[in-house]
Amino acid sequence: MFKKLSLESWIKFATGFYKGDIGIVSDIGIVGSLIVFGTDNGDSFKACHALTYAGDGIGLIIESDGKNTCGKHLINDYMKKVMEGKVRMQVFRPKGGITPDEINRIETFWELHKDGRYNWWTNFWFGAWGIVNKINRPFGSWLSSLKNPAYKDGSSTVCSQTAVLQFKGGDNRLYNPIVAKCPIENLTPEELHSAITTAFDLVMDTETL
Repeated sequence: MFKKLSLESWIKFATGFYKGDIGIVSDIGIVGSLIVFGTDNGDSFKACHALTYAGDGIGLIIESDGKNTCGKHLINDYMKKVMEGKVRMQVFRPKGGITPDEINRIETFWELHKDGRYNWWTNFWFGAWGIVNKINRPFGSWLSSLKNPAYKDGSSTVCSQTAVLQFKGGDNRLYNPIVAKCPIENLTPEELHSAITTAFDLVMDTETL
């Protein structure tokens, strides 16, 4: 179990986002545990999902949700599980703040890919590699270094890939440092969590509220 939040603490957390912030989720539920089982890289924070805050006065978030590449939801969708201690969330903000050009870029990405389909096959291969890794680590490590064969650039991605691809373009200051640590086609939530501090700062954590 994670730290349980009071309603006051949740409101402080939910209203502390800026547009363009990336939220990374750790969930002790069945789905979250299955994702981590297949992608666990040894990080103490067991990341299973990523989302982006869009704001718009209603706490809008953008996330690859199992259906759409850029599905629209609300941050309060996570309120109950966080308050019950079933979910932990960390929030990361672009170093130096986000620029108007970067905001325009991610908003354009959201619009272009709002009807994109979630890529379940990408997760299948992540899971398969994870299982092999647990059986034969040297072979699994080599296998996971190969390009995920199901990856489709932008049109059909999983949550962690979407969260990074939306920043691609311009000077790539938020994109390049992350993919230098892990190629975009192999970027799981766990790998994103390990690499994100190269371009983003940790600004909130429900465990410390």
